[in-house]
Amino acid sequence: MSQNVPNLVVENAHLMFKNFSGREDTYNAAGMRNFCLIVNQEVADAMKAQGWNIKFLKPKEPGDLPVPYIKVNVSYKQTAPKIYLIAGPGGQKTALTEDNVNQLDTAELINVDCEISPYEWAPGKLSGYLKTMYATIRPDPFAEKYSNPSTEGDLPWV
Repeated sequence: MSQNVPNLVVENAHLMFKNFSGREDTYNAAGMRNFCLIVNQEVADAMKAQGWNIKFLKPKEPGDLPVPYIKVNVSYKQTAPKIYLIAGPGGQKTALTEDNVNQLDTAELINVDCEISPYEWAPGKLSGYLKTMYATIRPDPFAEKYSNPSTEGDLPWV
């Protein structure tokens, strides 16, 4: 962790390129878990001044501005991040582990709040590591209907 740079706390975060499973692909070595976090330009400017590695998505349309983002590492080597999945009727909170965090790769996330710790890997060069995340998934339209399974006698065709 960098001594002078505070953790980045983001509510209603926008994630892209999710790879919580650590699968190998063109831009990722096998076993490296990560995701990218979009930040607004003002935050990006401040982070860049602190030494964060800010990258930009190319504009989709002529006249659009590049979209700033950072890559966030998800590591279980030293201190495991605290990751919670919020789902189901009543917003049940489930702690995710290294063994099941991969389900976030395909989950439809409707809200993410997270805290990112800076790590100074070279003088003045920062990368981010996930410290805490609360990820709310889109409710299943049938979850409430089937949350209390019927007994055999309640089935209309029995």
